[in-house]
Formats: sequence, C-alpha cells, structure tokens
Amino acid sequence: MEKPLNVFLLGRSGCGKGTQVKLLKEKLLANQKVYTSSTGDLLRELEQQQTDVGIHLHGVLARGGLAPKALAVSMWLHKMAWSLQNDEGMLFEGSPRSVWEAQGLDEVLAFLERDEYAHVIYIDVSAEEVKRRLIARGRQDDTEASISSRLAFFEQDVKPVIEHYRAKGMLIEVNGEQSVEQVHEDIVQLLGLSNT
Repeated sequence: MEKPLNVFLLGRSGCGKGTQVKLLKEKLLANQKVYTSSTGDLLRELEQQQTDVGIHLHGVLARGGLAPKALAVSMWLHKMAWSLQNDEGMLFEGSPRSVWEAQGLDEVLAFLERDEYAHVIYIDVSAEEVKRRLIARGRQDDTEASISSRLAFFEQDVKPVIEHYRAKGMLIEVNGEQSVEQVHEDIVQLLGLSNT
C-alpha cells in the first residue's frame, strides 16, 4: 500500500503556518486521512496544567522565553506514537525546530517507511513583516520581548533545519508575503495536489 503524504510546515512565528495547515488539511482529506500536530498548541495546552512542568513553562513563556527543546520533541513524539494510524498522513505545524530534532524526525520517518512521502514546506516571510503581523493579531503572548526571542530562535535554530532539508532535497519554499489564498495555491501546486 502506498503511504500517505506527510508534510511539515516551518517558518517564522506569524508567517501563517496555522492557517495553511487548516487549508492543506481540507485539501488532503479529499484523498487520505490526516494526523495533525502543532508544537505551539501542545505547549500552550501544557502551560495551563498545574504540574511542575506546566507552572514553570507558563512562567518562561510569559517572560518571552522558550520551552526546552527536549520537552517540545517529547510532547509531539509521544502524542504521535500513541495516536498516528497507518493510513494517516502527518501534517505538522512548527516542527522540527532544531537540527537534532530534524534528525530524530528523519529516523522516525525512515522507521515508519514514510521518508519517501515527506516534504518540508518553508513559508518565507521577512522578520519585519512577521513583527507587523504579530503585533496586529494582539495575542497575549505576542509581547515585544517574546517576538524578538522567537525571531532570534528562528535564526539560530530553525534556519539550519531549513538548510538540512534543502540539502536532503525535501524542501519546498513558498513566498508567504502573498495572499493566504495564493500561498495555499502555491503549496498545493508544489506538492502535486492540483488535480486532486
């Protein structure tokens, strides 16, 4: 049986990953089941828990800090290991976030025999544009300090992931400064889903 398509969306905070995941999920559901995962959503859910980790995470995120990488990886990996079905494609928002996380994901994809059916989409939006978007959306965790921290994290940790997948020939780059509809259309076309 041919494996379902697996897609991982990366980009700076505020580039539109969440919106594009929703649109792409609708498109993919026409042909396959879809398992979605958002590192940001998992961490926001965890910080609401009155556990030691949840309380510490809430404090760190409130100060504009970042969750430990190992925590983010263990959360999506645990959820995926217990939930992903054989006939579901993976649709991830915001993971992998570091090269060692990417190497771990590569290992999991190979283990599941899904590596030939995996693509990483980089939604490219400039730092200036995402700052404007994040301030405009006015979410509580979009303070100036947290925005600067997330942008610095992207440059230091996520950019090398993009280069890792570019070198592996798995990267699809999309101009994220177009309309939502045009970005979606480009993703669909580059994934070869136009006729589905």
